[in-house]
Amino acid sequence: MADLKEAHQLSFEQEINHWWIRTRFLYIDKAIRRLAKKFTHIDALEFGCGTGQNLYYISQSSPYRARITSAVGIDSQIGNKQTPVWGTGKVQLLQHIPDASQQANLLLAMDVLEHIQNDQAALEEWKKYLAPDGIALITVPAFQMLWSYQDQFLGHYRRYNRRDVMELARKCGFEVLYCRYIFSWAFPIVFITRKIFFRKRKALSADLKPTMPLLNWLFYLAGKIEYLVRADFLLGTSVVAIVRKNQ
Repeated sequence: MADLKEAHQLSFEQEINHWWIRTRFLYIDKAIRRLAKKFTHIDALEFGCGTGQNLYYISQSSPYRARITSAVGIDSQIGNKQTPVWGTGKVQLLQHIPDASQQANLLLAMDVLEHIQNDQAALEEWKKYLAPDGIALITVPAFQMLWSYQDQFLGHYRRYNRRDVMELARKCGFEVLYCRYIFSWAFPIVFITRKIFFRKRKALSADLKPTMPLLNWLFYLAGKIEYLVRADFLLGTSVVAIVRKNQ
C-alpha cells in the first residue's frame, strides 16, 4: 500500500503511475493469474488498503478486471463505507473488517505486516476471510540492514528476509507458491542513500515522492525486466510472496 502518511505527497494519478507502485501491480496480476486457473469470478479483499490504488488497478486497469466481482479495502485510517470517485458498485473502502462469512478468494496484504507487532496473529486472523484454495499476495520491506528513518517515520516494527516470510506463512497454514526479493536493482541505491549519506536523517518525511518522468519510466522498466526474469533470490528492498490456503 501507499501509507496514508505518504499520500499527501502525491496526487492519486501520480500515485498509480509511480514506478514503485506500478511495478507492484505486475505481481498482483501474477497472483490473479494463478487464481484465475481455478476461479472464474474473483472477490478481492485488501487489508491496509491505504488510498486504494491496488483496488483501482484490479477493478479498472488489470487485464483480469472483467473477472473481479467485488473489491473491498480495509483500513482503520479511512472513513467508513467510502466509495472512491473512480469506484464502481464492486469497489468499497471500509474502516472495519466485514463479516467473516463473506470470504474472498484473493487477499492482498501489501506492506502491512511490518506495521503490526504480532504479525502472525494478524495473518492468522486475515486467513479466516480467505476461501479454501484462495490466494494471498503479501509484500513487506526487506532486510533489517536497510532499517532507516523511513521505517521509523512509517511506524514499522521490522523488516524481513525471504525465510522470515516463508516461515510466517507456513506457521499460519499457507502453502508458499512463490517468494522472491524485488527491487534488487535498487538495493545498492537504497543502502548507500539511507546508511551512508542520510544515516543521521531524522524521520520527518517518507520516500514516496514524485519522480522525474524519465527516471520514473527507467525505474519502472528496471522493475519490469526484473519481473520478467523472475526476480531475485538474493537481494532486494522488498519481499513478495504468493501463498495459498489449502483448507
